[in-house]
Amino acid sequence: MATNYLISVESLKKKGLIHQNSDTKILAVAINRVQSMNIQPALGSPLFRALLTRVSTDTWTSDYRELMDDYVVPALVSLVDYKVALLN
Repeated sequence: MATNYLISVESLKKKGLIHQNSDTKILAVAINRVQSMNIQPALGSPLFRALLTRVSTDTWTSDYRELMDDYVVPALVSLVDYKVALLN
C-alpha cells in the first residue's frame, strides 16, 4: 500500500526552512513520521483519513481547506523542519 502524504516534499521545501538540495527520501520519511506521531493523534484517525482522502482526490470543502491551510500544513512543516534539523 502506498503511503499518502498531507504535503509533498516539493511543497515542504517551498514552505519550510529545508534546503532545496535536501535528500527527498529523508524528507519523505520525516513527513510520514510526523504525520503518524503528531498530526494523526492530534486530529484523530477519522479526520486524518478524511484529509488524506481529500488530498488524494483533490476534493475540498471550505472547512477542510481552511483546516489544512491554516492549521495542519503549518504544523506539519514546522515539525518536519524541527525533526530534520535534529539530524544535522
